[in-house]
Amino acid sequence: MTFQPGVILTDDWVISAATGTIVVMDAKIRVLLADDQTLVRTGFRVILETEGDIEVVAEADTGLEAIRQAQLARPDVILMDIRMPELDGLAATEQILRHPDPPTIVVLTTFDQNEYVYRALQRAYRPGGGKVHVLGH
Repeated sequence: MTFQPGVILTDDWVISAATGTIVVMDAKIRVLLADDQTLVRTGFRVILETEGDIEVVAEADTGLEAIRQAQLARPDVILMDIRMPELDGLAATEQILRHPDPPTIVVLTTFDQNEYVYRALQRAYRPGGGKVHVLGH
């Protein structure tokens, strides 16, 4: 069955201009917040949820919990703190990137220690390693 291209049926359904078929649009970017500080996670949640196209789907306060939540929630993007208890954010990032179809990971740090940034960049440019971005001060 084909339909008139460009017709918007609902916020989640649109007619493809290329094929004339119905396409399901997932307008929300699904985000996992991974930081051991509750105040930081809450701040990011407040900021991100003011955007209409971003949904915080899970939170984690340890690296191990970030891995678990990444598997359960299947986020599109993870905001990952570098330093967390149980397993640091870089080790968690490495494990998450081993899974099929890994999310984009944005590694966050306020620490001015080159070794952490260097390790994050190594993971970011590893062939087949997924997408990793490093943000710091």
